[in-house]
Amino acid sequence: MKFPPIRQRAEDPKDFLNNEAIPLLQKLRLGSLSAVSQPQIFSTTGPFTYFPTDGTKFATGWVTGAGGGGGGADTDGSNNSVAVGGGGGAGGTRRFYITIEQIGTSLAGMVGAGGAGGSTSGGDGVAGGQSFLGALAVANGGLGGAGSGLDHAATTISRFGNFGGATSGTGAGQGVIGGSGMYGLAVSCDGVAFDSVFGISGAGGGSFWGGGGAAGTMATASLTQALADAGRAGQARGAGGAGAIVFAGGAGTAGGFGRDGLIIIEEFG
Repeated sequence: MKFPPIRQRAEDPKDFLNNEAIPLLQKLRLGSLSAVSQPQIFSTTGPFTYFPTDGTKFATGWVTGAGGGGGGADTDGSNNSVAVGGGGGAGGTRRFYITIEQIGTSLAGMVGAGGAGGSTSGGDGVAGGQSFLGALAVANGGLGGAGSGLDHAATTISRFGNFGGATSGTGAGQGVIGGSGMYGLAVSCDGVAFDSVFGISGAGGGSFWGGGGAAGTMATASLTQALADAGRAGQARGAGGAGAIVFAGGAGTAGGFGRDGLIIIEEFG
């Protein structure tokens, strides 16, 4: 007796899960599904209440926490001093699958607000706010990047970027941790033949939806030239803000803001 050959799978297991296994289980459990409404998008920060559309049997979507702010930068104004801030982490994202029995008549939700950038006195960035849909899907905000404080570094200084937010929840689904912010680095060299100062701020961590705040870069051949570059805000929803840079007597500069969180719900019946 000959047995049929075993089917070989070359695709990534996650692709099989998303493209074949989950749709099949949904059909077996709920029958053929069709959308009962346009996707509900909650993008305004703060609390809200989700009411399922009549006829909903099942809902899927995404919950994203807010990004953390980048670190601020400031120096004591001395020649050859440099200061730099680290990037803020991105908020986590949870992909959820929930039934009308889990939803009930309504669910309380929250869209987290992006964390503020560190202050112009070299303060740390503020963590992004948590987003959630009841207890079924929770996504934490990213942490704020480290600020410089009042630095007088005549050689090399670095400030760490911070971690992205994790996710949790009791509903079925997958969690994606937010990207970490990058380190900021600045170098001042009082050379014999020439002087040089260079700095690159910490970029913000990228979220499920896209990139964080871009890193700033400055360079000069003068130890006394006052320069400053403010941190850039996160680009995509949930992304972290970038850190700031200051040289010599440049004015203290704030880090970039993290971007707000986001919740999207798609209903099927």
